[in-house]
Amino acid sequence: MARAADHIAKLEAERDRCHARLEIDHHFAMVGENQLERREIPLDQRVDEPDGIEARDCTIALQDSRIASLEAEREALREALTNMKAAFDGLRPMPLVLEPIAKKLSDEAARALLPRQDRLSGKGCGE
Repeated sequence: MARAADHIAKLEAERDRCHARLEIDHHFAMVGENQLERREIPLDQRVDEPDGIEARDCTIALQDSRIASLEAEREALREALTNMKAAFDGLRPMPLVLEPIAKKLSDEAARALLPRQDRLSGKGCGE
């Protein structure tokens, strides 16, 4: 009988450890205007609680969506810079007053069009 009680205690401890890792053993509630209070979730109510893995997956999906949006925006800006550089490079004869501005914009556009690692001393990130 004692072995069974020990085994049950070990299983309950493992369940509690897993629930803590899944973050379904508690949640936070607002108390007052800007204070959070940790509240334990009763064992019988944890089945319906969204777990940490679901939250992580949603965060990753949201992040992937935002990255795709930023990549599309970057490509649109890259195209605009390419067009701007071509316009300035093809502006001949250029009025003397515009020449330094056009040169600076053209050089900056050319630099911005390089892949990021090429702008970091010829090395990739972390190198």
